[in-house]
Amino acid sequence: MTAGNTPNERIRWARIQKCWLIKTVAAKVGISPEYLSVIERRAVGMTEIKL
Repeated sequence: MTAGNTPNERIRWARIQKCWLIKTVAAKVGISPEYLSVIERRAVGMTEIKL
């Protein structure tokens, strides 16, 4: 699967890659992907949590 040419396809591809990265890092660190996602959102100043 590769990124498409339209803005929506590129945004979707970026979200897929981010999800994969969060799961990979969480597995290596030994914490749940949900917890790592919460930490990442707090680091960038987002208060909402979407799991």
